[in-house]
Amino acid sequence: MNNKGFTVVELIASFTLTMIISVFLFQVLIDVKDIFVETSLKSNIIEKVGIISKNIRLNVPKKCNLTSCSGLISLTNGSGAITVNGQIFELPSGVTVASSSVSNPICFSNNCYVTVQFDLSHANLAEDFKYKVVYFYSIS
Repeated sequence: MNNKGFTVVELIASFTLTMIISVFLFQVLIDVKDIFVETSLKSNIIEKVGIISKNIRLNVPKKCNLTSCSGLISLTNGSGAITVNGQIFELPSGVTVASSSVSNPICFSNNCYVTVQFDLSHANLAEDFKYKVVYFYSIS
């Protein structure tokens, strides 16, 4: 006999092998997509936090005295925005402030510092994005 085709068993085996390889490849593509989404989101957060940080740094010496920085920064937990000196900065879509704090100024003579800390959360982040910075300023 001179058969030039494939048997049914050979066809089933090749389809099965192709399907198994496809499943593994599909899972890898899903993992890569998740990593890309998280990295992109972190990049957007870092860019926005940089702008917010610059505005805080510019306004700390103007708004803080020896005892208080009241009204400088408004961090509302659960919101998607941070307010600095009355200017609202929207966070990337879906990002919310999980927790936040602004310390009272700690001063030595005329040199003071204030600590700003907030955690941002999003469904696509494996863990909260933590931001903490200490701003130094002098009172003239």
